[in-house]
Amino acid sequence: MRPGGCADSQTKRAEIIEQLKAEKGFIELKVLELVKEECARHTDVGCEINEMVTAGKDVTCDIDAQIVKMLKRIIFSGLDCRDKFILSEFPETIAQAEHFEKECTKISAVIFAAGGEESSRIEIIGNNLQN
Repeated sequence: MRPGGCADSQTKRAEIIEQLKAEKGFIELKVLELVKEECARHTDVGCEINEMVTAGKDVTCDIDAQIVKMLKRIIFSGLDCRDKFILSEFPETIAQAEHFEKECTKISAVIFAAGGEESSRIEIIGNNLQN
């Protein structure tokens, strides 16, 4: 779920997410918050991320694999009520999306909340990750 560039795009984004959660049963995964929680709880993923940071590694290169590992565990937890997810704050790049699709699951749609004068228009783009 990506916000657009208009001033009210964050508001529109929140409305769309709430609608999908209420009407369609989606679960929102706020990925950056989940990463912080993993680090604070000292899970294996959190410890690996903390070790990268402590060692002075460029975490922007290595963290994607850890995020996907974490998301894979959540998405494939086996709970029947957990089968539709909205990812917030990830993926941010085509490379991240490709890694996610290779190691976890296919992205079924990208929802772009434009905001502004066209705030009633929701653009849903299939999983064609080309620029």
